[in-house]
Amino acid sequence: MSTLRWPPGQVQAAAEVAADPPPGVVPDPPPGVVPDPPPGVVPSLPPAATAAPQILAALADRLPEDPTRPEIWPVITGAVADHCRRQVQRGGLVPTGEEIDEIAQAVFDLRYDLGPLAPHLREKGVENIDINGCDRVFVSYASGERRAVAPVAASDESLIELIRTWAARGGQTSRAFSSGSPLVTVALPGGVRMTATMSVTPRPCVSLRRHGQLQVTLADLVALGTLNRVSAAFLAAAVRARCNILVVGGVNEGKTTF
Repeated sequence: MSTLRWPPGQVQAAAEVAADPPPGVVPDPPPGVVPDPPPGVVPSLPPAATAAPQILAALADRLPEDPTRPEIWPVITGAVADHCRRQVQRGGLVPTGEEIDEIAQAVFDLRYDLGPLAPHLREKGVENIDINGCDRVFVSYASGERRAVAPVAASDESLIELIRTWAARGGQTSRAFSSGSPLVTVALPGGVRMTATMSVTPRPCVSLRRHGQLQVTLADLVALGTLNRVSAAFLAAAVRARCNILVVGGVNEGKTTF
């Protein structure tokens, strides 16, 4: 027995949408989806991110744990100038003042912040950073925009070392992230929460979430449109009555903010 589909025009339209594109034509991704890079194309590290680990290794004994920026900035910029001078002597290009500043900031971020992720977290409106291997990095904004950005490490092994460093800054030990303990979740400075996996995923994966509303009241949630006044009054009464409250929802639905 055949199945009657009505109206037939909708079926034809759906079939046309699902049809394969003509040969040589790359279809546009669905809205909100970041396309993969072309086959064989591996994004490269930015120059500042490439130079920063080398410079930091030479400075390891000269940078204290909790300095002020004016205290250590001349040390970092001096080391960057020496590095650039050696690169020029080897035939490299003379860097601009802006490029020198970028390298110095990258060294500072690598030592005292979240390394190559720090510039993204300084951007206004950034909420999530998702990393699926060293060269698959995506930044999501409060506006709903999601875009691919430059790699954060030269290899997956280097990414794992970065994760261990970040976890240590959140109070974990380096041994807390390994094949025997492939999951780490830690709160980092600045209201950032990091979850990372290795071994149980094809490549090391990291998710960093920064919540835009760190201190929010029911009145704030009503003003934001998260709740209406009736729901807010009900929840206030439930809290006063000491009821158990379970907050559930999908990813990025606002559970933590709520």
